[in-house]
Amino acid sequence: MGVHRRRYAATYMPGHVQEFCRASFAYAAERAGLTLAVWETYAMNPLKYFLYRHLPIGNKARVLVRRAA
Repeated sequence: MGVHRRRYAATYMPGHVQEFCRASFAYAAERAGLTLAVWETYAMNPLKYFLYRHLPIGNKARVLVRRAA
């Protein structure tokens, strides 16, 4: 049937935020008591995706944040 439900850790909390650069996102995360662990730019086009993985110049980003210790 192709139906797949992902199972995430209980501590995982997905979200969405509209920030325009890594620095402003890191600042907002810090203000919220979080630390920016990973910033990764990406694209749907495989060639651009390869480029953006090595040069963080894309306009789409995936991030991983953690609660500040």
